[in-house]
Amino acid sequence: MTPRALQKNKEGFTIIEVMIVLAIAGLIILIVFLAVPALQRNSRNTQRRNDAARVSGLLSEYTTNNNGRLPANSAALQALIGTQLSIYDVTSITLAAATEATGNDAAAAASSNSTVVVVSNATCSDNNAVAGGGSRAYTVTFAVETSGGGSTAQCL
Repeated sequence: MTPRALQKNKEGFTIIEVMIVLAIAGLIILIVFLAVPALQRNSRNTQRRNDAARVSGLLSEYTTNNNGRLPANSAALQALIGTQLSIYDVTSITLAAATEATGNDAAAAASSNSTVVVVSNATCSDNNAVAGGGSRAYTVTFAVETSGGGSTAQCL
């Protein structure tokens, strides 16, 4: 027999080659499904931090222009902020006195991921608002998403 007659006609892929390609494709899809939610969560948390910093900046400007006074109530605070936030609805911004929201109370008030609590006469301690900051002091407390699906309080 000639060498040409001994050779088989090899066309197409073997089952092993197909299985290897499918395994690699499956790993790539798995990586994408794991990475995308984390990227989206980080993006939302960045927007929340930016909005809280914007609220803090607007309050700083307001207190400078009004002899150290904060807005009188939540409605005045919401009017001050207007439409300058990206992730929060302006009606979710509330103003609380230090006696109403201190320590874990402020963190609990901001734990919904859609609420910002401005606490007057308070300072931040371990991401919680604590009383005793003086009449010109305020904190901006909000919540960010965690990788476990819950939320944790942040304080500016």
